[in-house]
Amino acid sequence: MIEDFNALEDGVCLTTDVCIIGAGAAGIALVKEFLGTRFRVVVLESGGLEKEAAMQTLNEGEVAGLRHVGMEKGRVRGFGGTTIAWGGQTFRLEASDLQARSWVPNSGWPVTLNNGVWGTPKEKKSKTPLCAPPNS
Repeated sequence: MIEDFNALEDGVCLTTDVCIIGAGAAGIALVKEFLGTRFRVVVLESGGLEKEAAMQTLNEGEVAGLRHVGMEKGRVRGFGGTTIAWGGQTFRLEASDLQARSWVPNSGWPVTLNNGVWGTPKEKKSKTPLCAPPNS
């Protein structure tokens, strides 16, 4: 079922087991893992089913560090994400992709690769590709 939050009443509360942010390639792939399970899943997408110019302005921003010209034109907010604009390519994550960069404020992720393994469809689903640090 697809609901447009713009059509819902203000203050509505949704109860879910899993909340996936973004209905792009990764979000939709993750949703597929929950099909047929007991989990209630909500996917939050900032765009709609069609490309909406007003939503695309959410891509605007400033780039610190290395030059990147695709921040606004290279991304699409909507169901399917950037896959609705181009076929794309994917790369395996490297440990350095998650590390803090001294020239980028607030960079770095609170997760690490699990022994350098990033899951692929051919790998066992029981492997945990990302590891979050223990709660302190």
